[in-house]
Amino acid sequence: MTGQDDLRGRVQVPADLDAATAIGDEDHSGIDPAAVERIWQAARHWYQAGMHPAIQVCVRHNGRVVLNRAIGHGWGNAPTDPADAEKIPVKTDTPFCVYSSAKAITATVVHMLVERGQLSLDDRVCEYIPTYTSHGKDRTTIANSIRLLKLESPIQELLEEGRLTAGHARALLAVEDPQTRLGLARRIAKGGMTVRQVERFASRGTRARTVASVAFAPDPNTKAALEELQREYGTRVHLHSRQSGKPGQLIFEYYDDSDLSRLYDQLMRK
Repeated sequence: MTGQDDLRGRVQVPADLDAATAIGDEDHSGIDPAAVERIWQAARHWYQAGMHPAIQVCVRHNGRVVLNRAIGHGWGNAPTDPADAEKIPVKTDTPFCVYSSAKAITATVVHMLVERGQLSLDDRVCEYIPTYTSHGKDRTTIANSIRLLKLESPIQELLEEGRLTAGHARALLAVEDPQTRLGLARRIAKGGMTVRQVERFASRGTRARTVASVAFAPDPNTKAALEELQREYGTRVHLHSRQSGKPGQLIFEYYDDSDLSRLYDQLMRK
């Protein structure tokens, strides 16, 4: 017997699955249609579990799309939607925001192709994507591109838009805190930092952490406060603490005269 609690977080699965199914262009020449249907039936069975409002499946074989279907609703059938909400069926081209979930798949597929000898990690990306050449990207290898998959999606968008160079992106990989990394990327996009400045930022942070681990271990609240200051001002912030009740130093790093001017303006606005 299924209780009400068991149904929480699930979508309403329509009785007529065909009415909630969209089929795009498919080419079954040279393949067994029954194999395609087995894949699709597995997707339908997955959808019937009620854990996903919609599922899209696109399978290519030797360059041809052999399966291109979708089932469910793009809007109106989330677990939090009322039962009488308008339900809009999903289509094969309905966009979904998958955030970074595709990165692992991309990296896995690339390494599978390397194992098959179909490409090399030292190949340049532009050999396969001819338009991937602006802002010095023509020198970027597949290996470097895979490394850049570690960066957050907003940073990758700046890279694709050409507001961030591949050199900047590689330098940002050495910045450990994600929020600090994102703040730096936005500064770079505004023309605020060179690649060398980002590299110095990352290397000084590493040295500072090494010294701090020996000389001063801040409590969790102090550490959180320092990290918040770094995110707010886009630079390294150090606390030199002395004996309890004695004066200490709070140090903000800057990298050139323009960076000092920016930091001054930010502090004075507070």
